Amino acid sequence: MRCVLVILLALVFARPVAACETALLLAVDVSGSISLDEYRLQMDGLADALEDPRVVAALVDGQNRLALVQWSGSRHQRLALPWAAIFLAAAFVSPAANAQQDVHVVVPGYERFRETNLTAADAGRLLISELNCQSCHGELGGNRIAGRQAPILTQVGERANGDYLRKFLKNPPVEKPGTAMPRFSEDKLDNSTADALAAFLTAGNHWRATAVGADAIRRGEELFHKVGCAACHSDQRSDEQIEQIRRGALPEELDDEEDEDAPKKDITWKRPAYAMPLGKLEQKYSLGNLIGFLREPHTVRPSGRMPS
Repeated sequence: MRCVLVILLALVFARPVAACETALLLAVDVSGSISLDEYRLQMDGLADALEDPRVVAALVDGQNRLALVQWSGSRHQRLALPWAAIFLAAAFVSPAANAQQDVHVVVPGYERFRETNLTAADAGRLLISELNCQSCHGELGGNRIAGRQAPILTQVGERANGDYLRKFLKNPPVEKPGTAMPRFSEDKLDNSTADALAAFLTAGNHWRATAVGADAIRRGEELFHKVGCAACHSDQRSDEQIEQIRRGALPEELDDEEDEDAPKKDITWKRPAYAMPLGKLEQKYSLGNLIGFLREPHTVRPSGRMPS
């Protein structure tokens, strides 16, 4: 994330001091009420502020101190970046900052219940299970926590587009936001390595896109928001349309009644933090393969919670 990268580069050039004129504490809300978009808004806003020449000059000239804390409640605070003094303006230059993507992993049970229903220990146990930490780190003091089984890759080339797999291997969070699949560093997974892995996984298979009619799309949208899909994946309509529905008014009715010059009403609806993003399904699946997955999702995702 841009903000963290900027601050980290600043701290590389920092030296601890006994006192300073100004101590700037950056606070980031990571509580369950904050959606992924709101989290990004916070971090991007801090990054923009720290890249402002006036802010940089003030911090450097005064040799001020800077730190960042993450909080989710009065008893849940973490100093993510410790206090340090800023001495060089060059420390704020981050050429790769804009290319970095958020790698926030969505664990629905944790996102939904961590504040109200989980102790810190229970939340940690849930994350160790859902993220399958013990597959690499082994048992914790002889205590084996059941982990999620990874998706089955057998015949994945018959289900997924090879080009999508290649891009997903290179940068999983961009292609599938919320995924627990880690992003590998460039030196471990360059383009040729990603090409080789994708070629192996899709060997002998040819993915082909399928045309979909407008009537089928409208019917699918109606079903998605009626049969329960939106409960886990969130409403896929625009925020404005959702807010209008919540107010009991259809868009065309509002257009007739509202004055064009009147200020627009604030959108109060927020997508829940526990909603699992769908990703780029149109690039990943053909129509037939997506239908097959919807009918029998546990065939390839044995630990998934997607109902058949």
